[in-house]
Amino acid sequence: MKKALEGSRQVTRPLRWGLALLVLMALGAPSWAVAQTPTTSDYIKEFGPRLSAISEQVQLVQRQRVSSEELSPKRLVASMGRRATAQSLYFYVRDEIAFDPYEGELRGARGTLMSRSGNSLDQSLLLQELLAEVGVKSRIAWGKLGPKEINALLTDYVGEAKVTGMDVLVGTPLYEPTRDRALINTVREHYWVEANVDRKWTAMDPSFKRAAMGVPATAKEGESDGVPPQAQMTATVKLFIEGADGRPRSLMAVQDRLGELSYRNLTLSFAESDAKGTTRTPRMVIAGKVTRGEGFRPADVKRMWLEFFFDRGGKSQTKVQRDLFVEGSALDVFQADQQIFSMLILPGWLNPEFFKAVAQQELSSLYTGGEGMRKVIEAGAALTVREAEVLKRASAYVEELVGKAGGMLALTYAMVADRTSLRMANKLGVRAFFDEPRVVIVGGFRKDDRLYWQIDLRNDNIRAVPAKGLPRLMEYAFQAMRGRFNSQFEATVVSTLTGKPVLSVYEAFDQAVEEKIPVVTLVPENLDPFLPKMKISAEAGGRIKEEVRKSGKAVLAPAKGAKFGGASVMVWWSMDPVTGALVGRREDGTNGGFSTPMLTGEPAEAKPRTGNIEVLLFDEALTLLYNLSGTVAAMLRGEPNVCSVSCATVKDLVKLPTLMCVDGAARGATKLPLDDEMAACLQPVQGGGGDDIFGVSVGCDALVHASKCGAVMSVGNIVNRYQLEFKTPPVGPITGPWKASELQPFDLAGCGCK
Repeated sequence: MKKALEGSRQVTRPLRWGLALLVLMALGAPSWAVAQTPTTSDYIKEFGPRLSAISEQVQLVQRQRVSSEELSPKRLVASMGRRATAQSLYFYVRDEIAFDPYEGELRGARGTLMSRSGNSLDQSLLLQELLAEVGVKSRIAWGKLGPKEINALLTDYVGEAKVTGMDVLVGTPLYEPTRDRALINTVREHYWVEANVDRKWTAMDPSFKRAAMGVPATAKEGESDGVPPQAQMTATVKLFIEGADGRPRSLMAVQDRLGELSYRNLTLSFAESDAKGTTRTPRMVIAGKVTRGEGFRPADVKRMWLEFFFDRGGKSQTKVQRDLFVEGSALDVFQADQQIFSMLILPGWLNPEFFKAVAQQELSSLYTGGEGMRKVIEAGAALTVREAEVLKRASAYVEELVGKAGGMLALTYAMVADRTSLRMANKLGVRAFFDEPRVVIVGGFRKDDRLYWQIDLRNDNIRAVPAKGLPRLMEYAFQAMRGRFNSQFEATVVSTLTGKPVLSVYEAFDQAVEEKIPVVTLVPENLDPFLPKMKISAEAGGRIKEEVRKSGKAVLAPAKGAKFGGASVMVWWSMDPVTGALVGRREDGTNGGFSTPMLTGEPAEAKPRTGNIEVLLFDEALTLLYNLSGTVAAMLRGEPNVCSVSCATVKDLVKLPTLMCVDGAARGATKLPLDDEMAACLQPVQGGGGDDIFGVSVGCDALVHASKCGAVMSVGNIVNRYQLEFKTPPVGPITGPWKASELQPFDLAGCGCK
């Protein structure tokens, strides 16, 4: 019987022994490597030593001190002891929580404390909750700021700086925040706290960093005990399918205040609902609460998607969609035996203390579950537990592991990306902030005894405002640099933590260029004649058309997909004509990294492995857990090394402008003439009008101008061709959850980039 168990269920993909090359931090090779072609018994013998190695890494994570006062208003007040008075709490929010200019409730009290930044309402909500902890009654007041107060608030927010070192910048139109109509309109509606101190209602306005208690910035127009109805934000997460009839059907919906769903791992999985496995039931878990949806037959589904709907008091709505499955797509998730999607809604910066706290809880739980699963595996090998029960338990453990690992993948991405974004912002002299919730979605898939991954960002928009006296190009430079960095970094995170080969949009696009596939810039005026000539799928064509026609973006795309293994992989760059943001997209609409074998159907390695599928599945889980715990432990011990991603970013930022708005047969040089390009970028675009120095028109050059010039300006910054000098620094904190001293400059001098 044991011999039969050992040889049952042959699989074709080999074991990836050892730890994958870590890009974030290098770790030592594990000591539990075994024979090249192990048997089931060999695997089982190694489970104990491997779990011991994992235990050591989990203990390293557990020993990290967590500053819990940064995560909870209650804990913050407790940490202050007798010093927690109405006055000290006001000064804490005023002096320690950065101001961000966005509209309405977004982060709430908890999110504002974790992000260490917020607008006037979110700052006031945090102060109100802190006051409640010491027994002080308070309310939210609001009114409209006048021109004098708006000017003071915005000038303090951005500071004043100048750029030197490039003659071409002399005479450039400079940014003036008090003329930025969009920014002015955002901050005009103002909120503050009125607290009952010594039986007297006293104004506390933490957004004005020089304001004393008792001095409101403007006349009061209204008040509320909590969040004013017009500013309340709710979040709704829905799952839809579309059948052969073309009609959408909602399978499930979860709705709550945005603050209750933010910074939590939302997991979506699909359980088999009948004995034949032809029907699935969606299952969403949020903070231990389970919501089950309606059953469906995957064979009847033409499309499945998630929808995130954010409603700010009925005044403004944001809808974020993410396809999970499209019939005929290169990636068919329902070909996998298990599908687990981990979703993270982040309305602000990710606090590293929160990352530590989650890592300690989740890794400890996964290690404990692994020890329990090892005993089940051993019992199965001894034939004291039936094989079907072992597989059932193994699948359950994998679902827990993949769900929690997906959440850690999302957190790891966000923590390093946020920290790097702030480093970029500081180097470029801009204030960067989120004004809408972003969504990070990690998909984990089990096929036989293997796990595959993808990561995708939705609504990952970030605002950037230059300091007074800087060229508006600084905003575009930040957007180009950040977008290009994030595209590669998403894939790097998945590859690092899972040890799996992962393909990024950057790599796929670069491969297309290397194959000399013509690259075209698609804009409204050339979309109809160009798109039909491209050798791409109807799905890719439809998504490109939607980006250009409905979203007003320009698209930089190869005329056909690049070859990877046995498949053609189609990707493109989406360019925002207003902000200059660069976002990588791929054929199924996602914009992150994805497991190469899952997409192309190619095996990950050449040699097959044999053994019992339940044992091999657990072995795969332990490999993931080892990579995950080891990488997290290394990250918490030091600054992550992002040199490889940064060098790739610079390489692409030099290359991309030469491909924009140029006929594919006569592409420009791949070496960017910096001074000439900069001079051209500082000239206004002819035709159309707008708030910025470029204007907007329908033509190709106008639509890509911000992205192209942002790339040029960011290269000039990275290679230190100019110097940034603050005449007057911003007032108050500017770095969110990190202090300025904790952010190394975004300087590639030590990276050795070629």
